[in-house]
Amino acid sequence: MALWIAFAASAVFSPPEAAASCRLSHDGATAVTVKDSVTIYFSLDCTDILPYLKQNEGMMDGFMAALNEAWTSGRLKTVEIRAFSCLIGTEANCRKVADRRADNLASYIAGQSGIPKETISIAETDIAWDKLYDMVSRDSSMPGKDDVLKIIKETPVFIYDNDGKIIDGRKNRLMEVGEGEAFRYMRDGFFPEMRYAAALILTEEPVKATKEEPARQEPTVEQEPVIEEAPVIEEEPVVREEPVAAEEIIEPEIFDSKVLIKTNIPYWGLVVPNLAVEVKLADHWSLDIPVFYSPFTVADNYRFRTFTLQPGVRYWLKPQMKGHFFGVHVTGGMYNISVDKKYRYQDTDGVWGAGIDYGYALEFSKHWGMEFNIGVGYLWTKYQTYYNVENGAPCGISTHNYLGVTRLGISLIYKL
Repeated sequence: MALWIAFAASAVFSPPEAAASCRLSHDGATAVTVKDSVTIYFSLDCTDILPYLKQNEGMMDGFMAALNEAWTSGRLKTVEIRAFSCLIGTEANCRKVADRRADNLASYIAGQSGIPKETISIAETDIAWDKLYDMVSRDSSMPGKDDVLKIIKETPVFIYDNDGKIIDGRKNRLMEVGEGEAFRYMRDGFFPEMRYAAALILTEEPVKATKEEPARQEPTVEQEPVIEEAPVIEEEPVVREEPVAAEEIIEPEIFDSKVLIKTNIPYWGLVVPNLAVEVKLADHWSLDIPVFYSPFTVADNYRFRTFTLQPGVRYWLKPQMKGHFFGVHVTGGMYNISVDKKYRYQDTDGVWGAGIDYGYALEFSKHWGMEFNIGVGYLWTKYQTYYNVENGAPCGISTHNYLGVTRLGISLIYKL
């Protein structure tokens, strides 16, 4: 599945326990120091770690080298991980996706570096509300900006009635701003940056004395022992910073396009050229229009001449027109068919019908994907039977009602 990943070897991750660069946290004779970090961005609902994409493997190698050096030198204290998700989907699903991203990053780092997984701690998984607030506040062209900022800051994630039932919430109010315009703007411009996981290396370094201790005087009979107080080293104030955004990269989500061109491969084996256009109507909804046209007579004992349309409306479980979908379709067309040397069948009133669909779509790259679908339904046709010879005479007319598979496809997809 499409996944875009950006890595940064600078301080892009700022947990509460550490400043953006480094800070001292005294514990005996050591201090915790923030050394290196890495940030990974994901496509929607994706949780896999694929660092070789987008030529970022070298950056991950640098992070791993720093981690291995800290581990072998005995300076590694922990690796902290935080992971976040956007607002597409239910609250529970968003948090579940963030959890998986954090756990997968922890497993990947442990597997690649060889350090014990218990050395890696997951500090936080959540929806990136703070990140969203910051991006909205910095965007001067954001529609409904003031209302959005107020909702994020003041509205609870969930609002309950007296019976404990959820009746409203922050996301629902955001979706109402400008009749959905603000939410669509954030979905297209901000949500990709909310889908990320970050890892931070914390190491322990010796604390250097800030000033030379005075020589201790030996007690005498005339002089009481002088008890020196230990020098007080004040902690530097912690300045929390937002993660530094990695260079913006456009997500290669093939099905984020609104127009797809497809062709059903098995029909080419029947010598029936075909082409389909699928248009995104709204989140989760699309219109699919396949056209089958064949004017060819391949041989006396085989022809599949047809002009058929099978438009349908689909509902996608994911809003990017990928994964599972369900739909309904209608069929209308004409045909002239022969499959042996004895008879030829030609419609008199066309073929008409309707049915329901199920399918699954996946992507290979930025522009290419594949779709598998099957539909069942009803077809009605009236046709004339001819003897399959040149200028063969008609020998019967029939009407046929069919109930069964009405669509079947393995289609290659190209994004415009």
